[in-house]
Amino acid sequence: EDMDFQRRVRNFLVGKAKIEPRSEFKSAMLRGYMVLIGLTVGIAYSLVDFSSGVTSSFPYYVADILLSLATLVLNRQRKFHLANLLFLFTFNFLIFLFASSDIYRTGIYMFFLCISISAFALLGRQQIQYAILFSALSLVLFLISYWGKFSIMKPLENNEQYINLYFTINFLVALTTCVLVVYSLISLNHHSESRLLQTTRELRKSRERNEMVVEAVNAGIYEWRLDEKSVFISTTWKRLLGYEEHELTALTIELYFSMLHPDEVEHVNQTMVNHFRERTPYSNELRIKKKSGEYGWFLDNGLTKFTEQGEPLVTVGSIIDINDRKLAEEKILLQNSMLIKTNKELDQFVYSVSHDLRAPLSSIQGLTHVYELSASVQEKASIVKLISDRANTLDAFIREILDYSRNARTEVKMRSINIVPLIEEVVAALQHMSGWDRMRMDIDIPDDLEIVTDRERLKVIVTNMITNAVKYSDPGKSSMIRVQATMLKDGWNLSFQDNGLGIAAEHLDKIFEMFYQGHSHSQGSGLGLYIATEAVQRLGGKIHVISEPGVGSTFTLSLPLWAGPIVQG
Repeated sequence: EDMDFQRRVRNFLVGKAKIEPRSEFKSAMLRGYMVLIGLTVGIAYSLVDFSSGVTSSFPYYVADILLSLATLVLNRQRKFHLANLLFLFTFNFLIFLFASSDIYRTGIYMFFLCISISAFALLGRQQIQYAILFSALSLVLFLISYWGKFSIMKPLENNEQYINLYFTINFLVALTTCVLVVYSLISLNHHSESRLLQTTRELRKSRERNEMVVEAVNAGIYEWRLDEKSVFISTTWKRLLGYEEHELTALTIELYFSMLHPDEVEHVNQTMVNHFRERTPYSNELRIKKKSGEYGWFLDNGLTKFTEQGEPLVTVGSIIDINDRKLAEEKILLQNSMLIKTNKELDQFVYSVSHDLRAPLSSIQGLTHVYELSASVQEKASIVKLISDRANTLDAFIREILDYSRNARTEVKMRSINIVPLIEEVVAALQHMSGWDRMRMDIDIPDDLEIVTDRERLKVIVTNMITNAVKYSDPGKSSMIRVQATMLKDGWNLSFQDNGLGIAAEHLDKIFEMFYQGHSHSQGSGLGLYIATEAVQRLGGKIHVISEPGVGSTFTLSLPLWAGPIVQG
C-alpha cells in the first residue's frame, strides 16, 4: 500500500513518464513538493483569515494557489526550466508582498531563506550562476521589506493570539521547506554515492577480470600516449623480456625500436603508418631483443584512440611470447623441405638404382650365356674376368647404397681418433682398384694428430675422395694424391689434391647432386660425392672444390671442432 501511495504521489507531481537523469527526477519531485507546500500555505492562511473575518488578503492567497497550480502543470509537462523561473520569480515577489506589510514580524522573512535554498536545490551546479542571482534577489527583497517603508498590501491588524498563530505557521512551513530541500539534496547525494560505489565495484571487478585474462594469456601490456615521451609497460611485459619490475622505468619509442631485430624495423614502421591511416587494429609477429641479448618472437596486437580531429591520442596493445610456436613452425618448414628433398631424391634413387643394378646383372647374364656357348678356354677365361669386373662394379654400387643408408639413419657418434691410421686403412682396402699401381700417395699429416669426429662417416668420406682420385686419374702422366690436414682456430680442414683429369667449370656446382655424372670418363654411379657431402653436413661441416680440366682437383672439407659429448672406445 505504501508503494502504491508513493507511486500515485509521484504520478501526480511529475507524471507517469520516466525522467532521466536521476538528478532531473529529484529536482522535479522537489519542485512538486514545494508546490504542494505553496498550495497548503495559501489554503491554510485563507482559512485562518476567514475565521478572523479578514478578507483583504484573499486575492494574494488566490494568486499563491493559482501560481502553485501553474507550476505543477509545467512540472508535469516536463517544462522544468519554465517551471523553475515561474516558481522562483513569483514566489519571491509574493513573499515580498506579505513581508513588506508584516508590521508584527510574524516570521514571513524566513521564507526568503527557504526560497534562496530552493534556488540552489532546483537549479543545481549546472545553473549555479542563476541560483546565485535568485539568492541575491531574495536578499535584496528581504532588505527592502525589512528596512524599507515600502508596502503594497495594507498592513494587517491582528491581536496577539493570531500573531502567534501566524508566526507558528510560518515557522513550521519554513522548517518543513528547508528540511525537504536538505533531505532532497541528501537523498540525491546518497543515490549518487551509491551509484558511484556500484560503478567502482563494477570497475574493480572488470579490472580484476581483465587482469586475470591478461595473466592467463601471459600478455605484456603497453600504453603509448603520443603527447608523452615515455611508454607505459606492465610488469608482465618486462618479465617476458627478462627484466625486473624496477627496470625499464622510462621506455621510449626510440629505445623500443632499438630493441627490435634489424629485419623488423621497416616492417613495424610501415605497419604503424598503415594503422594510423586506416584506423584499424594492427597485428605483428616480430623479434625483440631480451635482456640476455637474445631475440625472441612475440605477437604484438594493438589499436589507437583518435581525437575528434582525427589525430592519434593513445595507442594500447599487448605482446605474447610465441617463440616456441615460431621455432616449431621453422622446424616443420625445415622438415617439410627435407621431406620434399627426400621424396625427390627417393624418386631419383629408385630410378637410378634400378638402372644401375640391372645393368651389371644384365651384363653378367649375357656373359654367362656367351660362356656357355664358347668352346675356347682362353675366351672363357676372358669372359670370367669380365663377369668378375661386373660383379665388383655391382658390389661397389651396393656398398655405396649401404653407405648412403647408414649416413641417413645412423646416429652421429663422436670419438677421438688418429687420422693417419684411418687413411692408411682406407688406402690398404683400395689396393685392388684398377689404376692404383700408377698412383703416388702422399699423406701430409702429423702421425700424432687426433681429431674428435665420427670415425665411420669420416672413413666413408676419405674412401670416396681417394676412390674418385683414382678413377679420374690422367693416364698420360704420373698420377698423385696428396692428403693434408690443417688445424684452425675454430675448426680443421682436410683436403685431397690430385693431378687427374679435372672437372669443367659448368659441372662444379652439380657434382655433389645424387647420381650426377659430370665427366665424359665417368665410371661410377654418381653417388660417391653425394654421400660424402651428406656425411660432411651431418658432421656440421662443408665441402668445396677447386678444379681445372687437365690440371687436377682439390676437395677441401671444413669441419668444426666438436664441443659435445664424446663416445669412449
